[in-house]
Amino acid sequence: DVLVAPTANPKFACDYQCNNAMPLFAKVKGREGGPGNPRAVAEAIMASIPPNEILEDVSVAGPGFLNLRLKDAFLERRVGTLFAGEAAVDAWAPEPCCARAVLDFSSPNVAKEMHVGH
Repeated sequence: DVLVAPTANPKFACDYQCNNAMPLFAKVKGREGGPGNPRAVAEAIMASIPPNEILEDVSVAGPGFLNLRLKDAFLERRVGTLFAGEAAVDAWAPEPCCARAVLDFSSPNVAKEMHVGH
């Protein structure tokens, strides 16, 4: 299975990451003519991705991570579909439960990650 996940760390300057090169390398390791390391597998995957309207950049980082960055124009089109035609916000947004809602901000420590205890 291909696993593409949103980037957890903004220092990587990409939108998504994929680490499938490492398990793929484990399956072909030692075969004659096979890649020498997971990074070579990632580079082969990167080379096989054709130019398209979704991806701005694909790069290999570390031992074989693929970093994927989406094109701004693609994101603009996708966000635009949320507000137009039959897919407009009115079509998918939930109905409000009441006329007035009270919001309570419990003052968690914003310097720490939120968790169930908050």
